[in-house]
This record gives sequence, structure tokens and C-alpha cells, in this order.
Amino acid sequence: MSIYNAQGLPMLPTHASDLSGGNSVEASLADLIDRMQTRRLRVFKHLEPFWREYRLYRRAPDGKILKEDDDCISAVRYTAMSLRHARPVGEVGQRRNRGPQQALGMDYDRFNRDSGDDGTDARPGHYGEREMRRRAQSFKYD
Repeated sequence: MSIYNAQGLPMLPTHASDLSGGNSVEASLADLIDRMQTRRLRVFKHLEPFWREYRLYRRAPDGKILKEDDDCISAVRYTAMSLRHARPVGEVGQRRNRGPQQALGMDYDRFNRDSGDDGTDARPGHYGEREMRRRAQSFKYD
């Protein structure tokens, strides 16, 4: 642990555990299944190592989980057990703004189609719907 601290990596003071303080594989797998079924944990389809392990995960005849080729699932399981220690990026207690934000260097609001006061789209070279209708009505057919 001191190796990680020497590199400036923040570490938890204790090992990963569930809410009761234990490290039960059964309880943490039940939590993972619940999270996947309620869509609080989503694993993308292209993550083949995870899905390969998921398909091969099984129990021995005595009912115990076989701990073979389970590196990805174990990593996700430990991560889920550590979620109670998670904090938002930034200062602790600071509320994160999740609304759309304007990127640096942009001089228009890309989230608002008709953001110009005169009906034009604020994007250079683009017109809003009102401006397009006005231009179509003023077009003279010969």
C-alpha cells in the first residue's frame, strides 16, 4: 500500500467489502446481478473478456462457485463493493453540474438550434427553422 501512496494514488484505508464488512462472493454476485437487472450496471457488448467469463461462470457439484477464469468479473465485483466509498470528481460535497456546457472557444450555443435573436441559428453558416421559412417565402420564382 505504501508503494501506491508514494506515487500519490489515493487508496482506501481498508480492503473492499460489502455493507456488512464481509467479502462474500455470494453476496457480491447477488448485488451484481441485481445491478445488471435494474440497469444500474451496464456492460457494453464489445467487452468480450467480461462476457466470456460471464458465460463460463458456474458452480461446482457441491454448490460452490468455481473461481476459474474470473478476473474481469472479480474486478467488477470488487469495484461494486467499493462504490459506497465513491465520491464525485472535484471537491467532496461540491454539487456537480450535469447540464450541457459550452465548450471553450465556441462562440455559439450548440445545444439550441434557434438561439439567434433574429431567427438565425447562432452557428456560422447555418440557419434556424424560422429563418429558413422566411427565406423560402421571400424567394421569387420566375
